[in-house]
Amino acid sequence: AAQMANDIVAKIDSINVGILSNSKLEMSNILDRTIVEMQSKVQRLTDSIGSLRRQNKVRDVEILEEVRENAIVELSETQTVKDQYRSLTSDNVTSIYMLQKAYPSVKKSKPTRSIIVLSTALLALLAAIGVALIFEQLKSGKFDRKDG
Repeated sequence: AAQMANDIVAKIDSINVGILSNSKLEMSNILDRTIVEMQSKVQRLTDSIGSLRRQNKVRDVEILEEVRENAIVELSETQTVKDQYRSLTSDNVTSIYMLQKAYPSVKKSKPTRSIIVLSTALLALLAAIGVALIFEQLKSGKFDRKDG
């Protein structure tokens, strides 16, 4: 029974870990695609800024540089989150924390049920014999009050 309980816990844990790791892997893939999109956005903004500089549009360049800086910060944050997800998917973490594994039960040091039943039957037999002897003595007259 202890081995079955441990096997059940291990099976449940492996199913949970599989589900969690698939979920983490999906999220990591989504983050990868987002990072590629953000990198292309930053590249487009950089190209647009270069083009506007050649046209001497200073006000537009300032606005696009601010947008590009925000995009770079978002890209950096997204890459940090992706790195965290990658580290989580590579770890072999269990989803169930057991305080103690199941172990086979140990024999009790107290008397077992059969010993209790046998001793009770023996006492009942001795009591029945004692009562029978008292009745025999009373029938035979050895306990008459006339003698004493």
